[in-house]
Amino acid sequence: MVMKCRSALHKALDHSDQWFLLTAGAAFLCYCSQAMFVPMIQGLKTREDFRRLFTTQIFFTCLSITGVAVSLVYLLQGILGFSRHVVLVWHNLYCMFEMMIAFTRIPRQLFTPTHYAFIRYLMLLSQFVQVCAIPWHIIAATTESKGIRSIATYSHIITCIFFIITELSTLLASKKMLREIPPDFEQFTVTRTVLLLLVEANSMAMIAGIYSLLYAVFGKLTVGTICMFAGGMAFKTYAYVFRLTRECREATRSREDSNKTAETVKQRDSKNENFWDPTTKIRQWDVLPL
Repeated sequence: MVMKCRSALHKALDHSDQWFLLTAGAAFLCYCSQAMFVPMIQGLKTREDFRRLFTTQIFFTCLSITGVAVSLVYLLQGILGFSRHVVLVWHNLYCMFEMMIAFTRIPRQLFTPTHYAFIRYLMLLSQFVQVCAIPWHIIAATTESKGIRSIATYSHIITCIFFIITELSTLLASKKMLREIPPDFEQFTVTRTVLLLLVEANSMAMIAGIYSLLYAVFGKLTVGTICMFAGGMAFKTYAYVFRLTRECREATRSREDSNKTAETVKQRDSKNENFWDPTTKIRQWDVLPL
């Protein structure tokens, strides 16, 4: 009797430890998501800001949404116990948007044409594999067929391998640019900071990809939670990239507005040259004879 009670107690403690780990991972991922989501919402002041949210910032928007969705799906999976293929659907979506951000934020001026073409085609191939894997996960989540689930698992393994290779290529490209970027490069400090952040984000994304692969194979909650922690760290780094690029964009916009204002004042002054005496600064009709 004592042994049975002890065994039940150990099982309960193991279950509670898993829940503590799961809720901690989900909370951390939500925290990292709000690091990007909150500044994104606070910056919506004009119609142009709303338009930019779904054009130039569309990948950041989608990444913040999928980051929150992944944490919620993990919690629901722990409560309802549905198939892990539902979680892997969101893994694929998260990886797609993460790769697009990493690729679009690297300055193309620092690429050689051959290297840029290689990374571009590798990323497109990875995106294609991820898009093809999503329907298999959806079918595997709605059926009991072991064959379909095996196909979905193997497709996710292939997806993770391509994802890791793409992230590694982007990481090596960023490190190469950090060594070779000239000091007179336009916005040298900002570009160097973005590259350093991309190196960190790519590193954490690779770790998340490895544990996502292990989660697809073993389905362990602990492995999935480690994947969430690594993905959250990458997410928070991309939040810094988002805020930095937004600040640079706003500074450029304010500088352009100042130049436009100065040009307008200059044009107005040139129109009033015949109306004002340039030496005495008085109106012309004040000196005309009556």
